[in-house]
Amino acid sequence: MTIYSAIGFSLAIIVLAATPGPGMFATIARALASGFRQAFTLICGIVFGNISCSLPFLDSQ
Repeated sequence: MTIYSAIGFSLAIIVLAATPGPGMFATIARALASGFRQAFTLICGIVFGNISCSLPFLDSQ
């Protein structure tokens, strides 16, 4: 993966992360129902899932 494709991929992930989706609604619901600590755990899980699903594609040429 070239640096330009990595930058493009990163920008696409940022745009997709900023748009509301199921993860955003789950985070808001968890924060309102259980507080910040539980919502932070959910956010860490979502980020870990996004990163772990993206890793196989970063190494392919």
